[in-house]
Amino acid sequence: MKQELNIIQRFLPLAFGLSLLFPWINAFTAWVPRQNTENRTPAAFPDRKTPLASIPGRFDTAFSDFFSLRSALMRLYGTANLNLFHKSPIPTMAYLGRDGWMYITRKELATFDGSMRFRKGELDSIGVKLLRRESYLRNRNCRFYLAIAPVKQSVYPEFQPAYIRNLEAPNRSDQLIQYLRSKTRIQVIDLRAALRQAKKAGAPRMFHKTDNHWNRFGAWNAAVAMVQRVQHDFPDIETARLWRITVDSSVLVSGNIAGMMALSGIAREPDVTAVLGEHHTHDTTLFPWPVLPFANSWEYQIRKVNRDRNRPKVLFIRDSFGSDVVPYLSEAFGETVALFDQWQYGMNLKQVHDFQPDAVILMVVESNLDHLLSQTPFAEF
Repeated sequence: MKQELNIIQRFLPLAFGLSLLFPWINAFTAWVPRQNTENRTPAAFPDRKTPLASIPGRFDTAFSDFFSLRSALMRLYGTANLNLFHKSPIPTMAYLGRDGWMYITRKELATFDGSMRFRKGELDSIGVKLLRRESYLRNRNCRFYLAIAPVKQSVYPEFQPAYIRNLEAPNRSDQLIQYLRSKTRIQVIDLRAALRQAKKAGAPRMFHKTDNHWNRFGAWNAAVAMVQRVQHDFPDIETARLWRITVDSSVLVSGNIAGMMALSGIAREPDVTAVLGEHHTHDTTLFPWPVLPFANSWEYQIRKVNRDRNRPKVLFIRDSFGSDVVPYLSEAFGETVALFDQWQYGMNLKQVHDFQPDAVILMVVESNLDHLLSQTPFAEF
């Protein structure tokens, strides 16, 4: 026994030294691959412009992000939390529900539980802004619609932990919809209600389990709801192809919440997709509008034309929830331009002038409704 202890004591310093050296060796050899699994850009090291007082903190954060075993250790930590303890490795950013469901905290949870609400003056400010847009577009023979997209908790609250789903209360989406419908002529399309109704009717799952976005079956339901409302004003919109779909769930995916938890490829789910029977649209030349750099800048502009270009044209201002909507929405219109304007949800005046749409649909995910307060009503014109 004493001899065994001596052997252990002899090798402990060697093992400790190797544990310190291996990350540095791995940084050059990449025996354990370093991958960005966290759905974010790694922190940058300080440069000459970094204030002196910020250098230690910036260096510490960047060194941590570029540590060669970071992704491997985070995957190990995330997997242990998922399978052994069934808890989130990043509880301040995301939390786990039942049956593989994952949810975002912060604004999405605060939207669901009603802890984020508008003040009266804020509702008035948004109302004035949207009415000015509506009036401006109406004078150009263009209709304006506000579509409110739901966060996942609004459609699938039942898979959350009981202590969270019992917190549901009227929230600022309810406030804004009631305000706009009672005090303005703004046409509001409540996509929360459309998806809830489809769910109640037995529709397949419309949100990703491992991502905070809807899947492409949810996107199809959202497109149908928007087209049905716009069709009241434009009866010549063609909708028959939108009903002819099949549902496919043969592909497994890992969403952005799984990525935040370093569980990409580990936490997977079937990707439920609405497959159109036929397509009558195709991509065409983009407008030469400048694109400011931002996280989703590659999605800034999508432009599609229909075989029948005599139908109305639509400008679709959206966020990341809208990208999967475009292939379905565009089937109903003669031409579609979809803009992702850095989560500003702005008027996009130059784009309106250049494209000359017949309808403008502004789609805002409900957790970002406060972005409509980011500019004064008169700064857009």
